[in-house]
Amino acid sequence: MEWKLIDKKIEDDHVIYNICHEDEKLEIRRKILEDNDGFKYYEVLNFKSIDLNFAEFPKTMYEMIVSGKVDFMLAYTVPKLSIRLYKYIDENKGEIIREQTLKNFKDIKFGYTIIAKFDDTTSLVSKDFTINNYIRNADIVKFETKNEADKKAKYLNDEYNYEISKNKNYIMDNDTYKELSSKLTGMEKFLALNSIYGCNPTVKNHKYEQIYFVRECAL
Repeated sequence: MEWKLIDKKIEDDHVIYNICHEDEKLEIRRKILEDNDGFKYYEVLNFKSIDLNFAEFPKTMYEMIVSGKVDFMLAYTVPKLSIRLYKYIDENKGEIIREQTLKNFKDIKFGYTIIAKFDDTTSLVSKDFTINNYIRNADIVKFETKNEADKKAKYLNDEYNYEISKNKNYIMDNDTYKELSSKLTGMEKFLALNSIYGCNPTVKNHKYEQIYFVRECAL
């Protein structure tokens, strides 16, 4: 869910965000930092997930830089890939840094991809719509418009739920799964994982599950 900004203010050594979603309100404080030249800056909040990581939102990240809401970014790889965005308080300094940042996005086009989430695991979806954590960027399924991606994700979710309701006796032990996992399709992998880790698809009153989600990506 996406949050909305009520107001943002600077107090002492913090930037304070007041945000809301429906009837819920939050106050989030971010400490003001200082670079080697004494210029102050702060970390920008991601309103789409209320955290600081923009790794799954490259299009949003680019639009925020272009609009002047962000001046530069830093990437971290531990414990997982994380892209953080920052804004200078001094507008003149920020404009200089922002122009340098935008050069990194020259000729980049953005679109949408589909990911699969199962429990705490997020997997990529390939062009043939199989699920794989080890896949080249060129082989990831991509769409130019969000409407195309949304339609395909809905189809995959419908198919997944249909297969679970149909394959009520789909049982596979862990050793068998390891042996056959390289040969299984994305749908078969999820059915196998369901049976191994206790999310038993034999439940008669199966509730519709959304496991495929649309995410931004670079084309």
